[in-house]
Amino acid sequence: MKKLTIILFSIFFTTSVQALIFKNCYFIEGAATEKKFDKNKMEKFEYQMFQDGTVRETKIPTDKFLKETNKKMRDLEKRENLNFSLEYEKIETRLLKITYSDEKFVKAVLQDDALIQKANFNLSDGTITYDNYIINIYNKQVKAPGSKLQCIVKKSEGSSNYLDYWWAVILIIAITFFIFTQSGKRLKKIRRK
Repeated sequence: MKKLTIILFSIFFTTSVQALIFKNCYFIEGAATEKKFDKNKMEKFEYQMFQDGTVRETKIPTDKFLKETNKKMRDLEKRENLNFSLEYEKIETRLLKITYSDEKFVKAVLQDDALIQKANFNLSDGTITYDNYIINIYNKQVKAPGSKLQCIVKKSEGSSNYLDYWWAVILIIAITFFIFTQSGKRLKKIRRK
């Protein structure tokens, strides 16, 4: 039983979850454009794709940029007499659902009550193109201005091909040891008879 636990433990650690990450993203088309990822504004702006069919967008602005942005939003609220808050949180995440993927492209969709966002991820050049659709009062989709982002594409930092190789070697050794010890016990029983 102890040997079986070792084998199951080895199998558990050989299965690694691979994720694809679009990191250091910045807008190159749309309402606000930039020339590169600005570390003075954002600590993290990335999209992480998981094997369960989801994409998580994560935005973490710097404290200084968050303070400036929220001050502008409060001023806008006062000027326009809005009854709701437009302030941003320190960490913002959204989940998009993957509807298509192949070796070059991934398409993901985010839909809420009034807006549909379709994101097209280009795995070869690291661009993300957003197509936005507003749902009007007649429940029809009206195309709204979109945007385009540039990112750096990389695999998740949690996995290494060499590490996977060594776990496979350890697993093979564990299975061999298990079979060897089990066959030795059987031989002893046969010899005693």
